[in-house]
Amino acid sequence: MSLKHTLLAPAVLAAAASASQAQAATFDFYENGGPLVSSNSNSLSFSAGGLGLTVTALSSSGSSAQVANRWDGLGVYTGGLDASDIGSSAFNNPGDTIILTFNQAIQLSSLSFSSWDGSLLGDQAKLTWANGLYQNLSNASTSGVTPTFTWTGLSSPSGTVLKIQATGSFSSFRLAGLTVSAVPESPAMAMMALGLAGLGVAARRRRQD
Repeated sequence: MSLKHTLLAPAVLAAAASASQAQAATFDFYENGGPLVSSNSNSLSFSAGGLGLTVTALSSSGSSAQVANRWDGLGVYTGGLDASDIGSSAFNNPGDTIILTFNQAIQLSSLSFSSWDGSLLGDQAKLTWANGLYQNLSNASTSGVTPTFTWTGLSSPSGTVLKIQATGSFSSFRLAGLTVSAVPESPAMAMMALGLAGLGVAARRRRQD
């Protein structure tokens, strides 16, 4: 084995091993003892498990809105006397949208809400992710103080942007938290990158010789 391959082999194996492991990160917005009154911002930034997250919002008309932060989670504030939950109504359906933008591709494992109504005419939302894929979420699937939807495997929502939009005629809830995993670089891509680096090393050695 040449010196180049001797040096690169451990690095390729290490890259392939790290590519097979996804790093999990939990973002928890439900804070007992947190602020009682919503503070409203154009955007909020968070970090967990090495991942960065920026949260922005849109009104039911699609115009910019503010992100409302309170002890029971994140909502949407559109101004005036608007309630700061993520809401929709018979006159504004679909309703508010909260947008989650990550600094790298992720897969969603769980999504929790607060004030999520479990009645017959309860809360509803539409979760949208990469390439316009979406799933409708309804009260029937969840229970508890912060009801949680979960996903596993390759069918999990993924990408760099997730959108949660209130739907239905009586929806009013907040985003309590979510758990995601960073989508690892595939072993093939990692090996290709290291192979290109190896070619560079070999070219420099030839010039030196």
